[in-house]
Amino acid sequence: MRIGIVTALTAEARTLPAVQGRFLRAHDYEVRCAGPGAARAAEAAAACLAARCEAVLSWGVAGGLSAAARPGDLFVAATAIGADGRRHESDGGFAGSIATTLGVHTARSGAIFSSIEPLCDADSKARAQYDSSAALVDLESASIAATCVAHGAHFAAIRAVVDPADFNLPSAALLGLNADGRTRALPVLRRLLERPQEIIPLLRLAWWHARALRVLAAAAARLCQ
Repeated sequence: MRIGIVTALTAEARTLPAVQGRFLRAHDYEVRCAGPGAARAAEAAAACLAARCEAVLSWGVAGGLSAAARPGDLFVAATAIGADGRRHESDGGFAGSIATTLGVHTARSGAIFSSIEPLCDADSKARAQYDSSAALVDLESASIAATCVAHGAHFAAIRAVVDPADFNLPSAALLGLNADGRTRALPVLRRLLERPQEIIPLLRLAWWHARALRVLAAAAARLCQ
């Protein structure tokens, strides 16, 4: 089986050992960095399927919705929920084989909710968790899952938690991304000059983000060759 791995950020793609290789010692994989957002993720998933992939992984970081999802926790999800409330579910076997390889002490299971826009404050995360009962939130997984389900392909999301549900994201954090998934420092620095009170929460978020990327890299080392 051939597997496509879709990331939103170049930093997420770099946690994988190569852009192509072996997955679970039995399958070929290829990596596509789509940039953030549902539309780009769906296009990348469709490109994977057009390249004869039979499964697509949504790979990267996410925000916590459940109070039990803490920074650095790793989740494997077979269910993704769109902003319209639609649930997209894989057969579970693909995600289950990944979770088994990672081990119960490394990876947890839980649904992932995909928001149209980033959920920046604890109140919006709480509302999303109440409506969806999901453990995590991102922007891309539901569109990737919907594309897979429409084509009869397998789907799973592997996501490491960055910010917990009770954390309010500093506005500077939202200014650091380009459409291609690369980071840009200058807009962030400008916002910090305007709002120096955001420096401490931004540093905390950066530490959590680095931790989540290390967790993803460790998972990749076990899953990929």
